[in-house]
Amino acid sequence: AAPGFAKEAAPPIVSSTTEANITRLTAALLERSQFAHHPLDAQLANAFFERYLDALDAEHSLFLQADVKEFSVPRATLAINTRSTGDAAVAHTIFARYARRLEQRVAFIKDRLQHADFNFVEQSDFSLDRRHSPRPNDLEAARELWWQRLRVEYLQEKLAKKTPQEIGKVLRERAERQLQAVKQMSRDGVLEIYLSALAQVYDPHSDYLGREQL
Repeated sequence: AAPGFAKEAAPPIVSSTTEANITRLTAALLERSQFAHHPLDAQLANAFFERYLDALDAEHSLFLQADVKEFSVPRATLAINTRSTGDAAVAHTIFARYARRLEQRVAFIKDRLQHADFNFVEQSDFSLDRRHSPRPNDLEAARELWWQRLRVEYLQEKLAKKTPQEIGKVLRERAERQLQAVKQMSRDGVLEIYLSALAQVYDPHSDYLGREQL
């Protein structure tokens, strides 16, 4: 494990019987669907895993490379666990880490808005599309990405003729709303994101409709 990860360890998350049945049935239906007629094998499970990570962190700025490496054990058994037992515990484990990283980013944003100097004298480059970029190696690298993104958002508000006080309020409240939405996400909501990622592996236009959405 990477240094410091022992401190973030949490009690194992266990799927409920209903959740496991839903997961197993969804996988079975997709395997027999008109889209592929293909069992959930290791190759499809790997694509499923990556799509779920991207559904949470499309910008590749929250999950660290060490996070992804830590999830390599459940990733290796994802296909068989999904098909045989419907175990979706990994979905909640990964989501909990996502919420933790988001909490760290929000704390960083609030600190920078209070103490940093936002000047745009020197030229700098930052790609807003990081879908194909590597994930940050560690928290220091992640914070650099968060800082660059914050500068972009600050500049956008500045060009809209807002005062520094107004900009700080807008960006702080935006970050807090995102974190609050994640903290209020139910288990059913997490499962919907997870199984939608599975459905999209078979067909990019398909989604799983959870009970709350239904």
